[in-house]
Amino acid sequence: MLKIINKFLILGLLFPIFAQAQGLNGTRLNSPYTRYGLGDMSSLALPNSQGSAGAFGATLSSDALSFDINLQNPASFSKLKITSFEVGGYYQRANLTENTNNIFTKSVSNDGGFSYLALSFPITRTWVASRDTAQKKIKIQWGMGFALLPHSQVGYDVAVTRELPNIGDVQYNYVGQGNRFRLNWANGWSYKNFSAGLNLGYLLGSVTNRSTVYFEDSSYIYAYNEDIVNSQTVRGLLWDVGFMYEKRLKRNPKNQTSAYSSGAKFPFILKIGTYGHSNQQATTFDNQFYRRYGNYYSYDTVVNNAETTGKMRLPAQIGGGVSFGVENWWSLGFNYEQTFWSQYTNIARPEIMQNAYRAALGFQIRPRPTGNNLQTSTFRTGVFYGTEGRIIENASKIYQLQKYGINFGMNLRLIGKAKTAMNETFVTSIAAANVAFEYGFLGHPDLIRQRYFQVNLSFNLNENNWFIRSRYR
Repeated sequence: MLKIINKFLILGLLFPIFAQAQGLNGTRLNSPYTRYGLGDMSSLALPNSQGSAGAFGATLSSDALSFDINLQNPASFSKLKITSFEVGGYYQRANLTENTNNIFTKSVSNDGGFSYLALSFPITRTWVASRDTAQKKIKIQWGMGFALLPHSQVGYDVAVTRELPNIGDVQYNYVGQGNRFRLNWANGWSYKNFSAGLNLGYLLGSVTNRSTVYFEDSSYIYAYNEDIVNSQTVRGLLWDVGFMYEKRLKRNPKNQTSAYSSGAKFPFILKIGTYGHSNQQATTFDNQFYRRYGNYYSYDTVVNNAETTGKMRLPAQIGGGVSFGVENWWSLGFNYEQTFWSQYTNIARPEIMQNAYRAALGFQIRPRPTGNNLQTSTFRTGVFYGTEGRIIENASKIYQLQKYGINFGMNLRLIGKAKTAMNETFVTSIAAANVAFEYGFLGHPDLIRQRYFQVNLSFNLNENNWFIRSRYR
């Protein structure tokens, strides 16, 4: 078992490096839409939720056979029973198509790398309180976790050539790159059927945008070429709250046992969850550099401002969902979230955005809820549809970006067991790999169409004996 866990750990550490090294001719993310707003936003969903398109975002939590980390709804941390360390990576291939006067222009971009690190563990253990005299009075179950994960990403490289009267060809280049990250601390508490949780995060990172104007026609020697570079660093506190209610329902006694469950009795379980936050403030530090140059004139620095402090207001968000199924067997889930991007402001880069939504429907199943290793692996699928806050103005028309797709995923498990002196079997360690596949569309039918295929992968290592108080000293 130890050898298998070591292999998982090595693969988990090497995957981000492998993903970054892959890609067509070493290309990187090139999505023109990341020029707008904050770029491509990253949700708090991890591969264990992405496989079902995020349909269990509000209700996913650990059960008797699982150790899932759910950052979308921090209330789920109260259900943790095993310490988990998780590392994730991703790879994305995107095909971009633009229709200009029935002339189709196509390009391909590849992107991949490290996604996140997460550590979670239970603080109190109400399920063993009856056997532990030190915890007999504990009735509230408490779980905690830490994570470093992406918040948003910018990556584009666009060149446009226009022919101007009496001037000739002029080339406009737009290049941007950068990442923002979230350092997160999650806590969840549960009492009986109710759970509540709190995420506290710190936002950090920087993005650079560069615009150049180059007069290609050498006959226009008096033209000024322009080079404008804007970089922005952001710092700020983030928070989310979440609530969850779950109810176990009795099943028909005739259906409680079957050959499928090997005699085990699993009740129906209904879960309802909600999460969200109000608008949040962040501080920005901007650097602006603007110079002009040409064939006839020398370099002329017009603007050179450093560390200009500003404010950014991030939008409020609210989400909720429901799931129903047989515990440890199958489950059907639905999740909906609304983000109020019309509240977004960025003093250094004023921009108008619109409110966005996302709806997801998904299903997950374990072929066998009892058994060893692959017998208890989980398989997931789901679909999602929604809009983004980014809007594009083209030919005096306003377009809001759309995003939709289909997902598949699985959780592959390896379980180690041991026996006590009383011949009782207990779980000592678990290793698992979560993989999620997503095929989706981003853009608008009248604008650039970005069809992408993304693989999200995570490796999870667990130990059942971490953070347990010694009974004898």
